[in-house]
Amino acid sequence: MLCVMPGVHTKNMHGATMNFRWVANSLDFNKNYDASVFETTIRVVGGLLSAYDLSGDKLFLDKAQDIADRLLPAWNTPNGILYNNINLSHGNPHNPRWTAVTLNFTKFKLNFPCSII
Repeated sequence: MLCVMPGVHTKNMHGATMNFRWVANSLDFNKNYDASVFETTIRVVGGLLSAYDLSGDKLFLDKAQDIADRLLPAWNTPNGILYNNINLSHGNPHNPRWTAVTLNFTKFKLNFPCSII
């Protein structure tokens, strides 16, 4: 999933036709999968919003809304520092034991303002 989405808007920029049926029929975020909040935000949400901007097809906007809604619980923390991972099916945010929370938070905070401009 993370590899395909950035290529969707790039493919459209180079004049290739997009396979809307794949997005409509196969792109399903209701998976029992622990996704990186940072990577999913910049690649999947960003890719879908770019595809929507380039195509005007509301299908991409609806899919972006779906995945963004699934990521939202990661921001519901007592200290305001988002969780690193979230289970897309169950909505359980958590931090892996081996990662540095501050590093990922800083990386996200530095990149997020650029992605909404």
